[in-house]
Amino acid sequence: MRNMKKIYEFNDFQTSVKKAKCEVKAMQIKDFQEWKLGMNPYALKKMKNKPYLDKMVHVKFMHGSQMINFRNSYDNDFETADFLKSSLN
Repeated sequence: MRNMKKIYEFNDFQTSVKKAKCEVKAMQIKDFQEWKLGMNPYALKKMKNKPYLDKMVHVKFMHGSQMINFRNSYDNDFETADFLKSSLN
């Protein structure tokens, strides 16, 4: 990067990184997926405190469990939600 002085576009960045003998992967739309909702919609509707990622401050997953344990603030206790539909198992 130092040899190129200024980098203005992604193509400049790719070129500079390739010179450092690194592989660059330019992401295309086909590299991304549209993820399906893994939570039961009925259970999600019934929940009082829904598990929104932007509000979570602490998340805990346990091996072998389909439950998500989350907190929306550090002062609260963990809340539990069944976040996987049985058809995804």
